Amino acid sequence: MKLFATEADITWLKLDSKVFKGETIAKFNDDVLPKLHASYEADEAENAIVRICKNKYCDCTTEDCDNYGRDIVCPKSCAKKAAGCQNQLFEQYRKQKTKCFLVKSSGKKGIGLFAARTIKKNEFIIPYHGEIISKSELQIRKEKYRANGETHTYPFKAGRFCIDPTEYGNSARFGNHSCDPNMHAKSYVVSDRKRGFKAIGFVANKNIRKGTELTIDYGYDYNPETSQRCLCRKRNCKGWIGQPPPAAIDRNDGQNRQTGSKAVTKKIALGSKLMSDCRYVLNKILADLQKAEKTKAGGASTTGNEGAEENLQDAVLE
Repeated sequence: MKLFATEADITWLKLDSKVFKGETIAKFNDDVLPKLHASYEADEAENAIVRICKNKYCDCTTEDCDNYGRDIVCPKSCAKKAAGCQNQLFEQYRKQKTKCFLVKSSGKKGIGLFAARTIKKNEFIIPYHGEIISKSELQIRKEKYRANGETHTYPFKAGRFCIDPTEYGNSARFGNHSCDPNMHAKSYVVSDRKRGFKAIGFVANKNIRKGTELTIDYGYDYNPETSQRCLCRKRNCKGWIGQPPPAAIDRNDGQNRQTGSKAVTKKIALGSKLMSDCRYVLNKILADLQKAEKTKAGGASTTGNEGAEENLQDAVLE
């Protein structure tokens, strides 16, 4: 499973858009929960045990909470306090009847996430779910994916482990890349997971209007096998998803789409001026030729023709 649709996915979208999107969105829906792989289970680390907040009058939304300020998600039992507990992001997400996002076509990028309503800055949007695997298992999978020609894989580092959504995951996989994203990935310590594991969630880094595509910066290093052009079209677009190839840096290719656009605009303006000048010269030549023909028809002397030729030369020089 990929974080967003591949070129092959897009081909299928063109061939049978409704069927493909329906099946894909249904398979990788927003209710898919994490899957524990055997490599994770084989890790000898004990499960982390998160304690409830000691302040029974705290609702766990401020620094007064023992866990909130350290990006530790409170256990379910914390909700039994007198003030309740609002620091249970993953459980709260699971219980939401209506999500703050929807999944639909994003043009050339394939499928994307979009805001279903206004989303406030720092609001938790969606957890990043997939198979939880060890780093050694990830290396094995990378070789398998490479052998199968699968270049669009998006495993996420999750502390000492990784979350691999290549074949199993939720709707977070549809979050497309942008050089000016409106979401960022945040890691959390959660109870009842092995020590060293960090759960991942996408959080809004600005206020987001309804209907806006939800994007994240993949932050890739350059890889000649997977490097691809960015389609975000933002003012600060680097032209590439992640770091551009060295050759692109040397020729300033794709470093700033806005700069490139200005250069193209300048060339177009120069071309338009040149065409305007050419039209002026041609019109003047035509007018002089017509004048010369009339003079010749009226019995004009060769001196008059020589004057016309001199006027043509002047026009071309202008």
